[in-house]
Amino acid sequence: SSSSSSSSSSRSFWKLLEEALARLPSATAEPSLPSLPHLLSSLRGCSRTKDLRLAHSLHVLLCAFGLDALESFGNLLISTFVKCGHFSFSLQVFSRMENRNELSWTSLLQGLVESEAFHGVFHLYHQMCREKVHCSKYTLVPLITCCSRLGYVEEGLQIHGEIIKLGFEKDEFLCNGLVCMYLRCGCLSESEELLLNSLHLQSY
Repeated sequence: SSSSSSSSSSRSFWKLLEEALARLPSATAEPSLPSLPHLLSSLRGCSRTKDLRLAHSLHVLLCAFGLDALESFGNLLISTFVKCGHFSFSLQVFSRMENRNELSWTSLLQGLVESEAFHGVFHLYHQMCREKVHCSKYTLVPLITCCSRLGYVEEGLQIHGEIIKLGFEKDEFLCNGLVCMYLRCGCLSESEELLLNSLHLQSY
């Protein structure tokens, strides 16, 4: 029974591999590695069109040649699977990556939010901090969304402090997100103060 399952899995692998090769520009009939620009271009196309089947086929192809763990392909695969609505695939790619940068973590955080798995957002963020990965303003967006949706006042205050610490307090998008978060958490005075400060900064 196990050998039958293994055989079926093997056939599925090569079927997906052949499909990926067939849909790539200048692909040959033999399982060989297409050019890297073609692979990147095809992945970006999957991301735009949310073509999950081709994205999965390309993932299999990249795994076959050991490219899925590379930063450029890994980040693109994570964001593609997130946009296709399959967070579990993003997590698989993330776990195999050799070097995970800010984009890798941010894409995965965004995937958790889009999957409404809010309780995992801060767990992942704290892991990111433990690994001393640089935090950009884009990393903070899913955190604000999470606080807003779950009514996390204390965590929201911490993220607000992090925004100030990193020098992003003048960023209009983040400020609007914080205002909405405080409103949804019932912190009207904080929301009003932040809104007034934001309008004051924008007037300069």
